[in-house]
Amino acid sequence: MSVLFNISYALVWTIVVFHSYFLLEKMIASRKMMQEMRAMRSEHGVEKDKLFPQLEFKTIHHGIVNISKTNKRGSLIAFTSTGCDQCKLLYPIKTGYFPFVYYLNERGEVETKGVINVREQLEHLVKNSRSA
Repeated sequence: MSVLFNISYALVWTIVVFHSYFLLEKMIASRKMMQEMRAMRSEHGVEKDKLFPQLEFKTIHHGIVNISKTNKRGSLIAFTSTGCDQCKLLYPIKTGYFPFVYYLNERGEVETKGVINVREQLEHLVKNSRSA
């Protein structure tokens, strides 16, 4: 009986070791893919230090906002998806990732940009623009 127990015990630990190894490999591959995607997204859209192509926007209340005529230090422009993959082609700015945010300086030039999913990422984007 003890021989059978030892064999099953060794077999269970062998399975655990192999499972852990393959799980670790999957996590490493996933992390590398996320880093590559993050790098690709940071080069996406309007280039840094270039003038943003549109500084006047219509609001949902049929008003107009002109960010070049504000007395602020900078402006945040965020593009969001309406949930329609085909609608992404309608955006005038080359943005395929959502929500994608640009931080513009007072002259309307892009200082920082990136995909924002949580508040900390937005704070990091604004902090990087002020240190640049």
